[in-house]
Amino acid sequence: MSRESKLVKNTLILSLGNVLPKICNFITLPILTGYLTKSEYGTYDLIVILCYLFLPIITLQIQTSGFRFLIDERYNEENKCSVITNIIIFIVPVSLLSLFILFFCMYKYSIAIRLLIIVYLFFDTTYITMGQVARGLSDNKAYSFAAFINSLLNMLMIIVLVYYFRCGLEGVLVCSIFSVAIPSIFLIIKTQLYKCIKISSINLKLLKEMLNYSLPMVPNTLSMWIMNASDRLMVYRYLGIESNAVYAVSKKIPNMLTFAQGTFTMAWQESASLAADSDDAEVYYTKMFDVVFFIMSGAVLIISAMMPMLFSLLVRGSYDEAYYQMPILLLGMFFYSISAYLGGLYVAAKKTKSVGVTTTIAAFINLLTCFIFIKYIGLFAASLSTLISHMFLTIYRMINIKKYISISYNKTKILVGIIIILFVLIISYIKNIYFYFLLAAIAIVYNFYFNKVIIFGVFNKISILLKNNK
Repeated sequence: MSRESKLVKNTLILSLGNVLPKICNFITLPILTGYLTKSEYGTYDLIVILCYLFLPIITLQIQTSGFRFLIDERYNEENKCSVITNIIIFIVPVSLLSLFILFFCMYKYSIAIRLLIIVYLFFDTTYITMGQVARGLSDNKAYSFAAFINSLLNMLMIIVLVYYFRCGLEGVLVCSIFSVAIPSIFLIIKTQLYKCIKISSINLKLLKEMLNYSLPMVPNTLSMWIMNASDRLMVYRYLGIESNAVYAVSKKIPNMLTFAQGTFTMAWQESASLAADSDDAEVYYTKMFDVVFFIMSGAVLIISAMMPMLFSLLVRGSYDEAYYQMPILLLGMFFYSISAYLGGLYVAAKKTKSVGVTTTIAAFINLLTCFIFIKYIGLFAASLSTLISHMFLTIYRMINIKKYISISYNKTKILVGIIIILFVLIISYIKNIYFYFLLAAIAIVYNFYFNKVIIFGVFNKISILLKNNK
């Protein structure tokens, strides 16, 4: 199977586990915005982003090492068990100790809320780690099915606990716990993790190598957290918890772009790593950059055309202000998608330090921009800081990656694509049905012109997969 075919296959398999979670998020969004108060919704959003801050610190991102090292050792049973064993003996004790300390640090919350957060964090750590192990072992079907269980269970429990029983914030946290605990157990059984954990497989030298690989990813993850979450904390600090809820809602539809990006990036990291030592690696990476750019830009145009309709269908309550942040955030997510592709090249080259450095600089720009302007332009400061930091990250990585990989860019096509995106996003501010049709027409023509080969190729691949499974 060619690299392109394998990439498409893995992307399709992983998409099954990533599309449903996003669909479920949109189904539950009206429930959360309608049956939680703005204060509760804003508090829940803060808890989630703080959890994402804590996770990389306590694990030192060793699960990312598990994925990368297992790619090289997936066919060597002894080495495979050694990688998995060293991940577990590091994560379990460190996580338990860290969570014990965290419980007492969150003294502002009630004991019940603190216990729910701690239990959620433990199972979320387990779920993420097991997912990386499954991907490293090339069991993308197990990874996708676990994500399917996660999203479906979370949606059903939110409907029951929040919609029917009105359990509020506590109910949402209970839903979160069960939605990561059950798929974690599934992945442990499916990957037969228990068979690989052996005392004889403990290898401190290997553990050190894995930590050397993963440690630079900690500042990278923290910097990404700063770019994605610090603006919310500043909104909360300077504008209040209700404004934080509005800003959280404003990110929901732009984050649709991460559906395709997140799925592709997971598949891409594996393909890029496997292709790193091949003779035509640089030609392959250049070709894939063009593919990613036009797929993501085409997706931006589609989402822009659908944005007014999606907003009216999915958002309940007084969140009208959120709509005006969305075009800016959508453009920011576009640049994030391109930077994530380039980040996959760093992973393939095992240059994780460069990933951390580039993201740290972008995070500083995000924080500084938001801090300077939030008192003057309110929520727009948070949106613009997100856009500016992701734009900088993309441009910086496009230049910096050339130190390790000779990749070429079609500057004319890139410029045309960005001009069209800017035009469409500006027009999307005008709430007029005729302009909505204009946006839809531009999106269709653009995708047919730039992405028709990819679109027809994917449909052809799907039809072949369906025929083979009959």
